[in-house]
Amino acid sequence: MTRTGGKTANITGDLTLHGVTRPVTIRAHLIGSGINPLDKKETVGFEGNAVIMRSAFGVNRYVPLVGDSVTLHIAGAFERQP
Repeated sequence: MTRTGGKTANITGDLTLHGVTRPVTIRAHLIGSGINPLDKKETVGFEGNAVIMRSAFGVNRYVPLVGDSVTLHIAGAFERQP
């Protein structure tokens, strides 16, 4: 993870799709943080986007008739562990 601003970061990792693994970078931003009212744990939420080319993962049927570029929308909440 590389911080790009006060509430933004680039998160890079490996994505495996259709048996092919490639590096992907998600441009993420902080949604918020605080104490979860249900379990009283410190929680932080992020969401982000990444664009992949499905043909890079071997999913190339009907390219170029069907678009090759796919936008992934990802959201997550993380709790601090003791």
